[in-house]
Amino acid sequence: MSVQLYSYAFISILSALISLTASIMTWRRSVPGSSALSLLLLAMAIWSGCYATRWMDISVEAKIFWFRMMFMGVAAVPTLFLLFTLSFTHNESWLTPRHLTLLSIQPVTSLLIQWTNEYHHFMYVSLQVIQENNSVMMAFVRGPWYFVNTVYSYAIIGAGFFLMSQAVLRSGPLYRSQFRLIFVASLLPWVANIFSELNFNRSRNLDLAPLTFGLSGIIYVFSILRTHFMDLIPVARSHLIENMRDGVMVLDAQNRVVDINPAMEIFLERQPSSYLGKTASEIFDGWMQKIDSLWNEVETRAELKVPKEPPRYLDLRVTPLYDKDQLLNGHLMVFRDVTERKQDERRLRYANER
Repeated sequence: MSVQLYSYAFISILSALISLTASIMTWRRSVPGSSALSLLLLAMAIWSGCYATRWMDISVEAKIFWFRMMFMGVAAVPTLFLLFTLSFTHNESWLTPRHLTLLSIQPVTSLLIQWTNEYHHFMYVSLQVIQENNSVMMAFVRGPWYFVNTVYSYAIIGAGFFLMSQAVLRSGPLYRSQFRLIFVASLLPWVANIFSELNFNRSRNLDLAPLTFGLSGIIYVFSILRTHFMDLIPVARSHLIENMRDGVMVLDAQNRVVDINPAMEIFLERQPSSYLGKTASEIFDGWMQKIDSLWNEVETRAELKVPKEPPRYLDLRVTPLYDKDQLLNGHLMVFRDVTERKQDERRLRYANER
């Protein structure tokens, strides 16, 4: 096997391993979109791993077998990508049994057509294994259903990117960097795939998409570990008003900060974005005692004294947040500066005592 073909096989296997690792890591996240992303990465791993066999010196029967197995990933990736974007952008209302059934029709049909191609040649007009430069290669001529599947897949993927781009535009500045990173990771394979399709005859049927899945997997893993992607889900973005005077902080079910408005900088004296992913206990250590008593299933109020000179007093209101299944999904914290009111009360009390 030539060095070039060996490189294709090595990169494909590496991409498969990275995608599989990212899939396992994502599966452990119990937040919207995690299951769909995990399955998407698994489908990418299947696509990349099976694709590697096209460049290996194995038997003809083995090449054809793994070529057919590869299509399980090829058929599943576009639909799983759409399911991921629907979940991650909080459009779960579309994920009904009826819609899921409709979305599964085309991938299943394409898979069956691919597996029975020798009887009708809808997917490939011809599919054969040839000898080239002392290596056994796959060669095929695309059939009518190949183009139907390609157009459908690009339409589904385009819908997913449209949803993601809308989410980027609607999200606050604290989330745009996360969305952009995931947007880039998702875009890489499809740019590579489109390039491969446009240069199909000149590139010896080379598909660059499986070779880029590993890079996308690395970006996903980086997002999961470093930027808390999949953990920092905006559970209550509609409650936040960027220019409101009250400080607003949203916590997830683990009491970690998932959103915060600019007004909190006045109280915390640091950039609000630096608190993303931290727990409330870490942030308010020294501010309040028995902070765990605030995490109730009913609204709670408390008064805080900010430990600074001169002292600042805050009225805190903690409201529980529930998901569509009425399960506790986090808390909304609203901080109102009542320092002037406290000073007026103190002056009034002092005047009455005199």
